[in-house]
Amino acid sequence: MRGWKLLKDKMLKYLLLFCCITTASLAKAQTEKELVGLWKVAEVTMDKSSPYADNPMFIKLKTAMLASQFDFRADHRFILKGDPKNTQPMPEAVWHYDKEKKLIDVDEAAKTSNKLLYFMVSKDAQGNMLFKSVDIPFILKVHK
Repeated sequence: MRGWKLLKDKMLKYLLLFCCITTASLAKAQTEKELVGLWKVAEVTMDKSSPYADNPMFIKLKTAMLASQFDFRADHRFILKGDPKNTQPMPEAVWHYDKEKKLIDVDEAAKTSNKLLYFMVSKDAQGNMLFKSVDIPFILKVHK
C-alpha cells in the first residue's frame, strides 16, 4: 500500500511537471490566429551597434513607427496605419506567417514580387509581443 502511494505521488509530480512545460511552450508559440488584430507600437528600440543608429533618416523613421499601427486581418489583408505627415501611403498588401521561422512577411497585393515588410515575431520575458524588423535595425514592442 505504501509503495502505491509513493508511486502515485511521483506520477502526480511528473504529470504536473509535464503540464507546466507544455503550457509554457504553448504560451510562447505564436499562431496566425494570435497575430490577427490591430497592433499598436508601444516602444521602438534600435540596435546601438547599428551603423544607422545616428542617421537622421532612421531617427525620423523611428518616430513614424511609434505612431504606427499594424492591422493584420483574418483574410490576410494588411493595413499600415500611421500619422499621414510621417508616413507615405502603403499599397494594398497581404500578409503571411511562417510558424517554423516565426516570420511575418507583407507583400503587395497586386501579385508583384515587392516585399514590403519582414518581421521576426517573438515575446520577451514579460510576455510582450515583439516584431523585429529584418530589413532595418528596429525592434517594436507592440500590443493589441
